[in-house]
Amino acid sequence: MRSADLAALSERADGLAAQLVAAQSVVRGAVLLATCNRFELYVDATEFHTAVDGARDLIKALADPDLSHIDPALAVYVGDGAVEHLFNVSCGLDSMVVGEQEIAGQVRQALADSDATASPVLRRLFQAALTTSKAVASSTTLGGAGRSLASVGLDVIARRFGSICGRNVL
Repeated sequence: MRSADLAALSERADGLAAQLVAAQSVVRGAVLLATCNRFELYVDATEFHTAVDGARDLIKALADPDLSHIDPALAVYVGDGAVEHLFNVSCGLDSMVVGEQEIAGQVRQALADSDATASPVLRRLFQAALTTSKAVASSTTLGGAGRSLASVGLDVIARRFGSICGRNVL
C-alpha cells in the first residue's frame, strides 16, 4: 500500500478503536497504531471472525470511496503471529529503515491514545513490546545506529552531493 494511502487512512481514523469496541460486543479492546507508513489495528476479541469482519468493515468505510483498493491490502495476524509482529514493529525490525527509533515512541503514543479502549491484555502486550524495544535498543548495536528515514535520506544526499552545510535545501 502506498504511503499516501496510509497517511490518508490514518487522518480519517480518529476514534476507530472506540467505534470497533462499541459496535462489536465480542471485542474486549482495541489499539490503533496509525502513522504515515503504518496502519495497524490490534484487537482483543472473543470471536475471531466477527471481530475481523467488524474491523474490516470499519476500515473499508473509512477508505471509501477514494481508497477503495485498500481492502485487498489488509493483512490479519492472529495469536502468536500478532504478538511477534508487534514486537518486530516496536523494536524497529519491521520498518522502512531497520532500527528506526521513532517507532517505539509511536507505539507508546498509540497505547496512550487508546487508554479508554485498550483491554488489560492489550495493555500488557504493548508494555511488553515497549520493554523489549528498550532492551534491544540498549543492548544491541541496532539501538546505537540512531537511524530514521530522515537520517538515511540525509546520508544519501551527502553521498551524492557532498556536504549540505551552508546550503539552502528543500
